[in-house]
Amino acid sequence: NSPQFKPGDYLIESVDQAVFVLGLNGIRNVIAAAVMRPMMAARNSSEALFAQRAWRWGLTCARSAEMIARIHNDDTSAHFMVGLLPSLAYITIRREIAAICRAHNIDSEPEPALLRQALAQHQWATCQLLANVWALPPKYHAWLLSAERPAPNQENWPLLDGLLVGTREVLRHARQRNLAEEELLRLVHISPQQLDQVRAAVLTMLKEGGSEH
Repeated sequence: NSPQFKPGDYLIESVDQAVFVLGLNGIRNVIAAAVMRPMMAARNSSEALFAQRAWRWGLTCARSAEMIARIHNDDTSAHFMVGLLPSLAYITIRREIAAICRAHNIDSEPEPALLRQALAQHQWATCQLLANVWALPPKYHAWLLSAERPAPNQENWPLLDGLLVGTREVLRHARQRNLAEEELLRLVHISPQQLDQVRAAVLTMLKEGGSEH
């Protein structure tokens, strides 16, 4: 019944009902998120806040990528799962930096500038490492590479578009600076009407998810 997965106002009370309401791909998405969720266990409150925000961003991007993949008649559940990887890479990198600081007897939290530099430099390589550790199929690696280094003539747009839409909606919801509307419309590979549908779904998810915390 999490707003990240439930497609409507139904109250799901059994596994059979969940399968009926969510469908096979929806169940796969729930499982993918459940498998990755233990990575959010935090050592302290600062790490917990970072992990919570990164996870919300990841779920929003994953849902956006899933919906855009459906528009393109592509694999929705696979795009949901690969859409979670960038946020998990963020959490992994932050933990590694904190571990390095502890190893050098630095008690304070990593400086924001250091964290930002590490995220920018190692995000995509960490995504590929996570995909390797979980033995994900080659297409996941190809999608990640296409999102990292998009080419004008490529066909693999759902992940990159999902990351763009998801990131923008998370920033808008948090009242932070974000991509201009006309720039977003120029970058994504769906129509304005399709973009509105995706945005409405993830905005509902963000609003309901925010009320749970």
